[in-house]
Amino acid sequence: MIELTQEDFRPLADFRLRWRWTNSKWDLLPETKLAQIHPLVERKAEVIWGHAIAYIEELWKHAFDTTSGPITSSSLLAWLQHVDVTKESFDQVRQHLRSFEPQGDQGVIAMWDPTTAVALPWQLFCEYWDDFYYPGSDDVSVWPVAETWCLLYHHEGQLIFGRLKSQEDLLESLWELRQGRLSPDEIAKAMVAFGKMHLREALPDLEHLLMHDNPALRRGALHVLTFEWHLSEHVPTALQMLIRDPDVANRIEAAKAVGFLKANTQDMATLKALAEVVHNEQQAPLVRQYAYRAMKAILHSDRIEQLQLMRNPLDMTREVDWKLVEAYL
Repeated sequence: MIELTQEDFRPLADFRLRWRWTNSKWDLLPETKLAQIHPLVERKAEVIWGHAIAYIEELWKHAFDTTSGPITSSSLLAWLQHVDVTKESFDQVRQHLRSFEPQGDQGVIAMWDPTTAVALPWQLFCEYWDDFYYPGSDDVSVWPVAETWCLLYHHEGQLIFGRLKSQEDLLESLWELRQGRLSPDEIAKAMVAFGKMHLREALPDLEHLLMHDNPALRRGALHVLTFEWHLSEHVPTALQMLIRDPDVANRIEAAKAVGFLKANTQDMATLKALAEVVHNEQQAPLVRQYAYRAMKAILHSDRIEQLQLMRNPLDMTREVDWKLVEAYL
């Protein structure tokens, strides 16, 4: 369940897409309707986007399915359905939306990108759906505050709706995992679902997957344990992966996880372990760079500085503070 407070909102007057509902050239919604549209501040929009993105990406895979019936082959979703909006009238699309999710009074988040989103009632979105979705330019995702379903409007006129798996569905996937019935791809998708839905019954299974032969599964398990579940007891796990895993992508993920879990702690032991990775010229250059970024996050997690560090590869000679690194060796 997404929790929203007054601090999560900004004025509609500051929202860059307000013209869609406040300009008579496009549409002029009644004041009573406008009062129900609440733009989110960027930091809150980014958090919600992070919750929803795995499911949105799953919907993208089915943007051009030709079948009209529900699809039940997804490891993340109980079922999903596709509608070609280009072949439907306005009222038909609205009826599809109301059929997909009949509870009109629930709150939803409409998202255009990671920082551009509004909260509003689902019934309002259904009533004015074409004011939120402009074909050709928009990819609009809808994520309810209850986090039980998801919707994607693809920019080429395709509508895809998915219902998230229930607790019972996830437990069945966990049982199939334990019975060895899932393929690596299905395991990866199941891990995402376990993480997003906080299925703690899967904790021992995820910890076991940290030792899997498949590097992508090791990486996925660490991601859930650290970025999704914030388990600080897995900092040593991440450090071990950073130092010993043969896969470069896994070592990078491990460095990120350490920086995430230990941000702003100034933890000396962790800084020493990271400094040794940064100083090791036998280590892959990107791994050394992400270890340095993790050090900076642990010392002082400044969001703008971290974004700048992430934007481009670091010049290890000019951009790394070697006196800082050597101070922790």
